[in-house]
Amino acid sequence: MINIAIVENDKDQAERLESYIKRFGEENGEQVNVVWFRDGVDFVSDYAGNFDGVFMDIDMPLMDGMTAAEKIRETDEKLCIVFVTDLAQYALRGYKVNAMDYLVKPVDYFELALELKKILRSKQMHGDDFIWISVPGMRKRVALCDIEYVDILAHDIHVHYVEDGANAEIVYRGTLKDIEAQFADKPFSRCHNCCIVNLRRVRTIAGDEVLLDGGDRVYISRNRRKKFMNDLTNYIAGNGGYSKKSRGGV
Repeated sequence: MINIAIVENDKDQAERLESYIKRFGEENGEQVNVVWFRDGVDFVSDYAGNFDGVFMDIDMPLMDGMTAAEKIRETDEKLCIVFVTDLAQYALRGYKVNAMDYLVKPVDYFELALELKKILRSKQMHGDDFIWISVPGMRKRVALCDIEYVDILAHDIHVHYVEDGANAEIVYRGTLKDIEAQFADKPFSRCHNCCIVNLRRVRTIAGDEVLLDGGDRVYISRNRRKKFMNDLTNYIAGNGGYSKKSRGGV
């Protein structure tokens, strides 16, 4: 699965890019997830380090693409940034934000496909963190970035994750401390004594509930709230600077 953002205020241009990205996925046997942001402000304010690459317009009304890229680079040095622009001379400033490349409108499919291949290579080079889960008759590898949350019920561990765009679940005997050890130095935090949440998958927090990307809601207990909110704030601010020190005890 590759996660791609499109930051483009022109709807027709965004739809063109999305269709090309999906075509690339079909032709190369890759699952793709595409999210469209209408402006740099929306992309920066919602950014949580959950994309492999972004195709970013430069000329946008509220926040131009170069400014958005500069703000993203404050917290994420690995995101593959490809500028999409009418004016190539503006894109040459991309070296300041370590942009991977730039494309001139109207974008050609084969040029975009080359950029997507670069993004895939970058993703493979950095690798995906994962855990192995053993259940009777099967041992399954699950990428940490796909896990939404893990909870325990009657000594059974329930791992809730996303697979092929749909919510999935694995149940096995174990303890939260066992699986939490596999999350060491990763952006996971307990929201209550029986549940660990992937901070990368948090969409919104309303009252004492956390809404996750997959649509599930989990409860934040009163005694865990301060620690959980601190962990989430540290993750958003540092996006990868999440440390064992900030996690504290369990």
